[in-house]
Amino acid sequence: MRILVFLSRVALLCNLFFVLCVLIRFKDLLPGNDTKGFVIIMGWVLAPFMNLVVNVWTGGLLIGKKAVPIPKWLRLVNFIFLLLQIIFLPLK
Repeated sequence: MRILVFLSRVALLCNLFFVLCVLIRFKDLLPGNDTKGFVIIMGWVLAPFMNLVVNVWTGGLLIGKKAVPIPKWLRLVNFIFLLLQIIFLPLK
């Protein structure tokens, strides 16, 4: 279960990069191409994958009525970001 806690924290960090990607899409905020590349990989590619893994795993635990070691606020934030990614990513 410690890996789920770790993955949920990594998903939160990736979600913050997702917010940066959305901001970069509407206004150029970062000066360097290397920095933009890193942010885009973390935000557009890794964030939806990590969110999907974490939310499916957490949902499975909740359905099985097992204890979920992730704080409720972190579960909610990751779920909200997953919904936002489902909305934003097909609009590429």
